[in-house]
Amino acid sequence: MEIYQGFIFAKHNRVHGTAVSANQGAVLILLVALQDPDITADKLELIVLSDAVLTYRIIKLVNSAHYRRANEITSVAAAITMLGLRQISAFASLFSLSTLDEKPTELSLYTAMRADLCQRIGAAHNLPHATENLFVLGVLSCTEAYFDQSMQALTATLPISDELKGALCKREGCLGALLNIAQGYQEGSWSSLNWAQLGEYAFVAETADAAYQESLLWLAEHRQQILSVR
Repeated sequence: MEIYQGFIFAKHNRVHGTAVSANQGAVLILLVALQDPDITADKLELIVLSDAVLTYRIIKLVNSAHYRRANEITSVAAAITMLGLRQISAFASLFSLSTLDEKPTELSLYTAMRADLCQRIGAAHNLPHATENLFVLGVLSCTEAYFDQSMQALTATLPISDELKGALCKREGCLGALLNIAQGYQEGSWSSLNWAQLGEYAFVAETADAAYQESLLWLAEHRQQILSVR
């Protein structure tokens, strides 16, 4: 099993003067839509169907050998029924980024693991946030590397909550602490995390350790599905 640490991506170069293209803006809007706490199966289906490439990739995913389907899935609605709202939201957020300019394969894996870590660590600590939203939070936290823009510039005009913007831009609050933990595990620097300070939000090292091990297994299991749609 290949494990990628994120230092190279966490320290990427930013191009602050590059404008976000129309395609990039559409991807950002899609990611924010997937963050909607009130998203339903019907809304998710419409979001996916609005993008032909995304629709193709979701259908390709659910018909892959990994899921061993006896009958072919031919609709987004059936895909959502099969994998569930959380899984389709998660993969849709990952796949949407892969429509941008070509980036290293490792970045897709890194983003997937960041998102899964946020989801698992948050769920293990019973954070009052939907798990699929925590997954998308992790994806959004990696968007600087895809857009070559600062997080402040990317979130300036997005319709997201102050809590989410504070977490993404300044690592503030509970969600900011969650991102710090996820990044710490990815960079192999979990031992340097200030767990006493993180305890303010009820984060516990042992619980995060267990979630990290589960995330490694998840990434190994889904590696081919993540890469096969690029």
